[in-house]
Amino acid sequence: MARTHATAALILLAGCAMIERSPERVVVMTSVTQFSSGEPGETLPLGWRAWTVGKYKKATEYSLVKEDGRTVILASANGSASGLSQDVRVDTREFPLLSWRWKVPELIAGADNTRRNREDSPVRMIVTFQGDTSKWSFEDRLFASQMKMLTGYEMPYATLMYIWEN
Repeated sequence: MARTHATAALILLAGCAMIERSPERVVVMTSVTQFSSGEPGETLPLGWRAWTVGKYKKATEYSLVKEDGRTVILASANGSASGLSQDVRVDTREFPLLSWRWKVPELIAGADNTRRNREDSPVRMIVTFQGDTSKWSFEDRLFASQMKMLTGYEMPYATLMYIWEN
């Protein structure tokens, strides 16, 4: 019996950026490692890694800190475009729900997601899914090919993006 799997690449973005990623360092998890499993000052918990869109983008600084008695991730961004990623393989029939919390101390002045030239958000979570990319249209395959050349990443079959916006 074939099980339907989804790869959830959880990318918590404080913008969007590109630290080289080599496939041998990717750890595929069966559940998301909570930031609270770490301690302040430690490196990112198992499975989490920095993710960027382009090598010319400024990276966001991430650190584990204590807040309200719990270890959380603090993202410090100023004109940066990067995020954190964790590859997770789950059976979406067995685990159909996704939940998370985030705290946004301030919005991005002037950001407007209804206008392309002012699109931005202080945090995002992107969930990607595996699927049969041979079903893509010619335009989608061409776009995926261009994105791979530009970023070094394979395009996912499908994507959901959750954002916090002004």
